[in-house]
Amino acid sequence: MVARVRATVPPLTGVQFQRQVLDLAAVTPAGIGSGSSVAITGDHLSRELPHEHVDRSIGSRRWRWFFLVAAVYDIALGLAFIVAGETILEAIGMELPPHIAYIQLAAIFILVQGLSYLLPWRDAWANEGVVWVGAAYKGSYAALAAWYLVTGLLPSTFFIPWAIIDVGFMIGFLWFLREAARRRAG
Repeated sequence: MVARVRATVPPLTGVQFQRQVLDLAAVTPAGIGSGSSVAITGDHLSRELPHEHVDRSIGSRRWRWFFLVAAVYDIALGLAFIVAGETILEAIGMELPPHIAYIQLAAIFILVQGLSYLLPWRDAWANEGVVWVGAAYKGSYAALAAWYLVTGLLPSTFFIPWAIIDVGFMIGFLWFLREAARRRAG
C-alpha cells in the first residue's frame, strides 16, 4: 500500500511546485536515518531534498579529521578532569573547590561536548547544528578566560593555552560553516 501525503513545499532553488506529493513508499524502516532520500514529486518533476545536493566527497576527508581531533581533544580533557581533576588543580597551585563535584560537573560537560563532535565527524554536512554549538562553546570559553586574564582574576595561567587552542577550534568550526553555506548556495 502506498501512502501519499499532500503538502505545500517552499520553492527549491528557484523551481516552483504548485502541488507536491511526498511518496512515503520510498521510506522503509531500514532506510530511515541511513542516508536514503525521499523524493518530492510534482506534475512531471522529481527532485531530492536540498541537503542531498551537497557533494559529500570533496573536502570531506579533511573535515572528518578536523572533527575527530576536536572530539578526541575534548573527550580526553573531560576524562582527565573527571579522573584526576583534583590532582591537576593541585599541580597548578589552584585552591580546590569544596567538593569534587564542581570539577567533575564541568568535566562531564567537556566530555559530552567532545562526544557531540563525533556526529560531524561521521557526517559533517548533516550536522551543522552541532558545529554551531561547538563554535559558541569554544568562543565562550576563550572569551571568559580572556576576561578573567584582563581583569586580573584568572586563577592560573594554566587556562591560557586551552583558550588559545579553543580559539583555533572556533576558527575551524566557523571556516567549516562558511564552506557548508557556500556548498548549499550552489
